[in-house]
Amino acid sequence: MPELTRKPKKPWYKRISRLILIFVVLIIVVGIVLTVRGLKERSKITNFEYLRQSATAEIGTVSKTISTQGEIVPDERIKLSFLVPGKLTEVNYVIGDYVEKGDILMKIDGGSFAAKKDQELVAPIDGRIVDIKTVTDTPVALEEAVVEMVSRGTHISLSVSDRDVIHLRKDQSATIRILAYVDERTFPGTVTFVDVQKRTAVSSVSEGRAGDSTGSGYTVNVAMKDVPAEIAGVLGLEAQVEIAVDRKENVLALELGAVQYDVDDKPFVYVLPELTESFIMQAQQVADITELLEKKTIEVGFVGDEKAEVLSGLQAGESVLVYVPQKEFSPSF
Repeated sequence: MPELTRKPKKPWYKRISRLILIFVVLIIVVGIVLTVRGLKERSKITNFEYLRQSATAEIGTVSKTISTQGEIVPDERIKLSFLVPGKLTEVNYVIGDYVEKGDILMKIDGGSFAAKKDQELVAPIDGRIVDIKTVTDTPVALEEAVVEMVSRGTHISLSVSDRDVIHLRKDQSATIRILAYVDERTFPGTVTFVDVQKRTAVSSVSEGRAGDSTGSGYTVNVAMKDVPAEIAGVLGLEAQVEIAVDRKENVLALELGAVQYDVDDKPFVYVLPELTESFIMQAQQVADITELLEKKTIEVGFVGDEKAEVLSGLQAGESVLVYVPQKEFSPSF
């Protein structure tokens, strides 16, 4: 009877290599599975990352400002004319010249019956010539405006809305930024005039010392301190002005974005949730995330531009949610 031949066994080191290969493949598969699960969990948390955005109630200052644009205008603008007609005989200045009060600007020949003082045009204030009739030997009519001059002093003229004017008062402090400066430097200022009547065109108030703005609005004048020499005589430069209308210091303040209001207009905040796996699973199932959030009623006092004063309901150092969409739905699949 013939003997059966046995298949030779593989060397032991080849068997071990095969086991190692299987083990490595198994580790790779497990790693891929864990990575995918981790990405899914991270994705779940990322979908609700806004629930980590918080604001902290802190002792500080709550301020309210009004921000608007205006331009540099003279404190006073005057048009001058002769009291008698005549022929222009002498012009002593040109546009841009600075003059002193009492300087003779020009003369006319008004005839033998005209008084000398009526034939000389004298500067009534210290200022600068911005327009002047310069052609001599030309006739000048009675009360014809032949010179326009402005005072050396300037201010920023603003036109504000109905909503803003009720908060403005004389002597309120202001921060001014001249738009011609690219470095956004600022200058201090003070409100010097608040109109009591809405203006719809260029107007003159208080003997020509206010009311320089055009358009519909209430004229507000702001004096700028520490005016740089290079812009001291430049009219018409645009300026951004922030006026501090009210502020409260050493109060418990909270970012406005964290303050919510219910249907009865009562303020509250949302407490920061713990983003546990259980919470995330529930959050994925609800149509409105606010169903899962805890509310805390607060009392709000003075409301500023960026913060609100909290009178009760929170303690200093307590953090609450800032951004809360009213509806958030993430399908479970």
